[in-house]
Amino acid sequence: MKPSDSRRPALAFAVLLLWCALEAAVFTYTLLPTVTDVLADIVGSDDVSRLAGPVLYLLLLMLIAGSFACVHALMEAVRQGHLRFLAQIVLVQVCVLVVEVLFFYRPLVDTMTPWIAQGTGLRLGVAPTLLLATMAWIGVRGMTWFLFGQYGAPSLLALIAHEPLTQTAGSEPPPGRVWWRPAVDDLRVDLGWLHRRSDELLEHFALPVLNLLGAALNFATILTAARPVFGLPFKGLKEATEQRGLLAIVHLQPRKQTTL
Repeated sequence: MKPSDSRRPALAFAVLLLWCALEAAVFTYTLLPTVTDVLADIVGSDDVSRLAGPVLYLLLLMLIAGSFACVHALMEAVRQGHLRFLAQIVLVQVCVLVVEVLFFYRPLVDTMTPWIAQGTGLRLGVAPTLLLATMAWIGVRGMTWFLFGQYGAPSLLALIAHEPLTQTAGSEPPPGRVWWRPAVDDLRVDLGWLHRRSDELLEHFALPVLNLLGAALNFATILTAARPVFGLPFKGLKEATEQRGLLAIVHLQPRKQTTL
């Protein structure tokens, strides 16, 4: 498995969650006035707006996530050729389409109707509104599914079922291996590469200075003891640190004076 393949489902899962949260926020904004009026009529009080917004957002978030799960189940049924299950999931998907078009996308199109009428002069009726809402649902679901939904939906289903998150669609994770382990392994590899590169960069800057210092010390020891201390040039920092201990064990002997 390539590193990019191991990171792709985690990224797609995160983008899928962000998209579900964003879509739920948009539909909450469009549906909140209608839901607030209905709840006010049922309860008989106008003080329902504080709880209506958060509860509606959570419900829409679950419904939108369930919509992606239904699309994933439909694709798996088509891929595996289970005709009986395929008929059931198609019926479920049609029901999901009807519910989302009527309650989610139709109010969104209704909010855009004055802008469309102002720009084109057309006043949309019930049938054109539902047609535009259906096309909007197909376009949004198709785009999000092919971009990241098909990779993030298996992880979403695994999260709902309290199962280990898989790294690739249709593959079982190895025993005892959690979903974030490949990312940690990739981080360790990157840190090791950074450590090696930093050592090489340090050698490029430090070796010339160490060679000059070693040459200066060799010159001094040649004048006093007629022999060098270091073997130059240094080819690496490891070689320089290994020869550093020679200063502690070498006993410098002065040169004998020759008498004429």
